[in-house]
Amino acid sequence: MRQEAQKQALEKPESSLFVKAEHLLEQMEQIYKDISKRAYELFTERGMKHGFDRDDWFKAESEMLKAVPVEMTEVEGNLKARFDVPSFKPEELKVSVEADRLIVSGKSEVREEKKEAEKVVYSELKSNQFMRQMLLPKEVIAEKAVATLKDGVLEVVIPILQKEEVKEQEKNVEVKPI
Repeated sequence: MRQEAQKQALEKPESSLFVKAEHLLEQMEQIYKDISKRAYELFTERGMKHGFDRDDWFKAESEMLKAVPVEMTEVEGNLKARFDVPSFKPEELKVSVEADRLIVSGKSEVREEKKEAEKVVYSELKSNQFMRQMLLPKEVIAEKAVATLKDGVLEVVIPILQKEEVKEQEKNVEVKPI
């Protein structure tokens, strides 16, 4: 019964969560630029004193990116990755699966009003985006991946490419003289 439900889930049309890896790599590049900009702001706020570059970088990174725990397991011929993403809605999450890589990102807009006299010294409340890239331990069938979000947990199930499927995909090419 469980295998049948899983099989049906894999046959469903692709979720709107899935995007091409190029889109997420562009987003990753933008996040890197934003962190660099914030690290430089921290550097200037400290009076441009050298020797704390890593501290500035890590502080900027922690302000901009949320730490998202992940667990990956192998179950019944599938890799299952579970991400703890409370407060994210499905439309705020993006997933990309390739034969050997999984990229997951999320970004939600947090609107907060600040008084002009307030200066943020440290905040984890602004951490409303994340990005995780993972190399997969086994080759998978990316186009059959399924992602679901329930109770703040994003679950991505990806079928593992079986040896017999690899043989089916192999092609003998005949070399012809010209």
